[in-house]
Amino acid sequence: MRSLLINSVLLAIFLFSIGINGKVLLVPQDYSTIQAAINAAVKGDTVLVAEGRYYENINFLGKKILVTSMFLNDHDVSFIPTTIIDGSKPGNPDKASCVLMVSGEDSSSILQGFTLTGGKGTKWVDEHGAGTYVEGGGILTTLSSPTIRFNYIINNEAIATPTGTTSAGGCAIRCGDGSPHIYNNVILNNTGMYGGGIVLNYCSGARIVNNIIDANKVYQAVTGKQTFGGGGIWVYESKPGNTLPNSIENSTITGNSSNTVGGGIRIWSALAEIKNNIVWSNFQKEGIQIHLADAVPIINYNDMEDYLEGVGNVNLFPEFTDSGFLLKDDSPCIDYGDSATQFNDPEDLGNPGFALSPSKGKLRNDIGVYGGAGSKAFWNFSTGRIMLNQDAYDFGLALPGIIQKFSIPIFNVGASRLRIDSLIIGEKKTEITFQNVVPLVISTAQKGELLLSWNPVTNEDFIDTLFIYHNQPDIASPYKVALKGNSFPNALVTFDATSVNFGDIDVNTPTIDTTVYVHNIGTAFDSIYVSLIYQVVKPDSAIAYHPKNSRFCQKISLVFILPFSRQELKERHLIFINLQSCLTQSFQPE
Repeated sequence: MRSLLINSVLLAIFLFSIGINGKVLLVPQDYSTIQAAINAAVKGDTVLVAEGRYYENINFLGKKILVTSMFLNDHDVSFIPTTIIDGSKPGNPDKASCVLMVSGEDSSSILQGFTLTGGKGTKWVDEHGAGTYVEGGGILTTLSSPTIRFNYIINNEAIATPTGTTSAGGCAIRCGDGSPHIYNNVILNNTGMYGGGIVLNYCSGARIVNNIIDANKVYQAVTGKQTFGGGGIWVYESKPGNTLPNSIENSTITGNSSNTVGGGIRIWSALAEIKNNIVWSNFQKEGIQIHLADAVPIINYNDMEDYLEGVGNVNLFPEFTDSGFLLKDDSPCIDYGDSATQFNDPEDLGNPGFALSPSKGKLRNDIGVYGGAGSKAFWNFSTGRIMLNQDAYDFGLALPGIIQKFSIPIFNVGASRLRIDSLIIGEKKTEITFQNVVPLVISTAQKGELLLSWNPVTNEDFIDTLFIYHNQPDIASPYKVALKGNSFPNALVTFDATSVNFGDIDVNTPTIDTTVYVHNIGTAFDSIYVSLIYQVVKPDSAIAYHPKNSRFCQKISLVFILPFSRQELKERHLIFINLQSCLTQSFQPE
């Protein structure tokens, strides 16, 4: 561990050089814990923390103080990953956030230069009567507007839902009823049921600038609990009486996922401005990467995989290097952000007119985290990160001797190359073959495919495991994927629609026909039986059908005709038609 400058003369020189005016409280030299130093601090003081892992859940107690690692000295980013607030051992499980800022903290309340990890969130009653939630795995703020900068917020969660709670989210940072400043953080691999990276709840004038928000995940962590989307950022409502928009600016938002909507960003009934960001390679079950509900934010000068209209927006692959989401020299994001000088990149004084690294090109804003006046280099956090859309895949039906081919998409949501070293099948090694050559290398924010073939040798219910050996250092290798298939002869009946509406029929039209297509995509024949459930339709002869039954082979489609007699139908009613196969699938037209 690098030692603090505790010699009185050297310490005085050090404090003068970094411009500290208040008292400096040293941890662990003067105070054994960060919280003890905070308790003793007063307005304007600095709590200066040496490298190490501190198992604490700290509370700022409303104080206007700076709590910082030795990053304070010359902004040496190497102190950030080595000065750790680990929230995994809370004294009270209902207060398990790494950091609480819940007592009126303002922009002079600054958290700087730490790794925050292991937090599990705090049980919290929503300020607007929406219920009780567990929120803020890494940081929870409410009725406060602190500054959170140059932190590595990784592997926190908000998934616990004790009795009486509705859900859990805001997995890295949850901010409520304030105007927080969130600058130059890496927010990585946090999980919960909404707002995987950041939650802004009833905030206005919040600033999320120059952050990397990557590989955060929203999912159904607890059965029966609500999930609300927003894999990267979740914004809901604005602060009452405050019309300042929340600003998301010059950030790289990638590799996040949601089991519902808004894999990248969800904005819901709130004022917001989204400018100069990369929003790419995020995943959601439905919709696009930026989900808007009752919101019309300003969206300009962004590179978005799912394009939205706005001044200067593009949807071109950002061209990342394989380190830290830095841009390649030919990236379309270089010099393509807002051209107003207030957004310019820092200038390289040794090369006037050109941007200072890590920005590139000339002075015009670079889209993404390395653009704008606040652009800074990060510490080395880069790894490849494996993500699959699901953990189980089904080959479907295949008879012995017939090869069934299958592909599994595999994504690298990390900031370095993902390497797949080997692929192994657990038991049916002779039945499954791979078309991929390993090692398979997938670059940053790119997709690869695992190509498999299944050649069943007997009739069976196939169940096995695919083991994927990879180079991601912080999760188990191999990554396990369940495989299944069926090589018994089976019919599989599908319909081309789940309902048909006959629509409005002119009274002078004697009959009108509609057609239902039935497909057997299985590996054996099936029989179809048709019956009508007339309910209140009078007379029965108003609708007929043919054929009434049929036997049809695999890979064949049938057509059923439903003649509808308008002249015989006295009233308008719903009718239901039941098509039954040996698999008891059904179809119900309106």
